[in-house]
Amino acid sequence: MPGKTLDLKMIMNTKVLTADKNTSTYDALKKMAERRVGSIVVLEGGAPVGIFTERDLLHKVVLSRKDLAVTRLEDVMTREIVALSKKSALDDAYSKMQAGNFRHLLIVDDGKLEGIVSIKDLAKVRTMILEKKVEEKTRELTHVCDRLSTTLHQIEQEMATAGALQKSLIQKKFPAVKNIKISYIYEQADSIGGDYFEVVRKGKNALGIFVADVMGHGITSAILATTLKMYLLRYYPKFTSPGELITFINSEISSLIPPAFFIAGFCGFLNTESLEMTYTHFGLPLPGILRGTTGKYENIPPVALPIGINANTNYQDQSVQIQRGDQLLLFTDGCTEQKNMDEEILGDKRFIQHFKSVASGKESDPARSLYNFVIEFAGGKKISDDIAVLLFEFVK
Repeated sequence: MPGKTLDLKMIMNTKVLTADKNTSTYDALKKMAERRVGSIVVLEGGAPVGIFTERDLLHKVVLSRKDLAVTRLEDVMTREIVALSKKSALDDAYSKMQAGNFRHLLIVDDGKLEGIVSIKDLAKVRTMILEKKVEEKTRELTHVCDRLSTTLHQIEQEMATAGALQKSLIQKKFPAVKNIKISYIYEQADSIGGDYFEVVRKGKNALGIFVADVMGHGITSAILATTLKMYLLRYYPKFTSPGELITFINSEISSLIPPAFFIAGFCGFLNTESLEMTYTHFGLPLPGILRGTTGKYENIPPVALPIGINANTNYQDQSVQIQRGDQLLLFTDGCTEQKNMDEEILGDKRFIQHFKSVASGKESDPARSLYNFVIEFAGGKKISDDIAVLLFEFVK
């Protein structure tokens, strides 16, 4: 089930909350509350003519002091709806959502509302692809094990050796920078893994920061992680833009990445004097900055698709200003997608909240504390994915 061949029909939600354009805002809000959704599609003669969202409620109703009971949806809805055909590719939906900062897209064919797709629906595709790939690999490995059972012990020993060698590639010592404390943790779910990070000098007053998560944690993921490391270390001195660096690497290695695999990550160039960071972010889960002055965790939003999905993706640069007292947290999804014995997922919210509590204390090894939090949550359940944390503390 290659991710590049799926269309929106396979993942769209056909149970769309709708209302006629003459419906009162109050009645629409009741429907939204009952369904626990933040939007409702407005119809005229069965065709979508707009969408009413919580943002419309705030700006067009509440702040304008309109009467909910008499104000019709037609008068306060957003008319510029964004729609795609159910035959459209997932990349098209993802690109439109990014370009317009949308969380939902309508699926319309021949003027008829067919369904709706959310950013969460697109995220589910990754799980679908992963499950399919796991099934395929399981069948392959079962066949191999049946034929080579006598050499199983040797294979296990070689895998353990390969895992130890791969783990040795993970950076153990970082460049020493005054007033910047760097801590990390990397633990593999299996013998070999697909997470990778690096912090390197880039000139006299700059650091290159790289974090990557290859989907999965098997042999293919390990090879891809090693390949990425080789390209990054070879080419990063030649680029002044992280976006241009990742654009080049993506164009070079996309053809080497098997279908349904991709590399999520973050690449930043940090000026160690001004603390301005230029970066490109391609799918790493919720990297962010904990502001020392406010205690607020500010997410760094994705800039483009993960590496390996589209060889022609153009990775743009963004910039953020860091202050003394702030902390920059980068981590892979093994930290937040871990389940406990009740099959409950830890989730982003709890992980970030624990990070805030760790950051406010005097932990000598905050990255290790975050890892221990994940292990304690698992409660004896096997770690399902590699866990990598890279933390920068900007000392005042």
